[in-house]
Amino acid sequence: MENHTSYEMKDYGKKSTFSGFLPGIAGIKGIPIWCYYVNRGQGVVSFGSENKDHAIMEYFPAHAAYQNVKRTGFRTFIRKNGSSFEAFSDEKNAQTMKIGMNRLDLAEENKREEILTEVTYTILPEERVGALIRKVSITNQSADAVELDVIDGMPALIPYGVEQESVKNMTQTAKAWMQVEKLLVDKDKTASVFRVRASMSDSASVSKVLGGNFSYSVMDNGEILAAVTDPEAIFAYDLSLEKPVNFEEGRRCKGACTEGKYVKYLPVQLCRSYAAACPE
Repeated sequence: MENHTSYEMKDYGKKSTFSGFLPGIAGIKGIPIWCYYVNRGQGVVSFGSENKDHAIMEYFPAHAAYQNVKRTGFRTFIRKNGSSFEAFSDEKNAQTMKIGMNRLDLAEENKREEILTEVTYTILPEERVGALIRKVSITNQSADAVELDVIDGMPALIPYGVEQESVKNMTQTAKAWMQVEKLLVDKDKTASVFRVRASMSDSASVSKVLGGNFSYSVMDNGEILAAVTDPEAIFAYDLSLEKPVNFEEGRRCKGACTEGKYVKYLPVQLCRSYAAACPE
């Protein structure tokens, strides 16, 4: 226990399983969300607004969450000088989880690659929209400068308007309603908006869906990163989402689900960045 405000667990991926929620508190004027995490992988396995019918990352009960978090939870793929690996995928690395009052911090020190990866989750407070904030930092711990190519984000995302019943029992059919739109946020920079084209209820009356799930990523200098929303652009033929085939083979990995077009697979929200990392 650190200053009675946080709890730290080392090598959390090897410890007895447990799960919890970040506090659903967003201040007087904010809109809270629910965020479910476990002590495996990158922690957060599911989150959304209101209830399970408004999940952004698919909801799983605890036993399934432990199995799926390293596949459908947040992922971080790194290429260092041409060599590829995934952060938080190997419990042999030193991993630490710190649970705070309204945040979850993870750290992994990969001694073989000499890379430190840190992730922080917190709920957006005092704003008119509910959101999960995720901050990722990667530190070069070697004595030499290196070139880093990073893809980070969600490998499976549920568009707004797809309820829990449809996710679990008729996902393939539901894809016919799903679409990805682009929202202009700054000049030529866009954010991805995920929703269904129209209501999915079994009724003769069809209504327009006004809501949407959105996501975008920025660098620490404010640069908005372009998102990849087509899973095939990253994972190619690996539909298990185990390996980012195109990324590992050094391909471009650029692709977006075309607006108004049938979604072949659940969309992804992954962003790519390049950097020259100097010694720490």
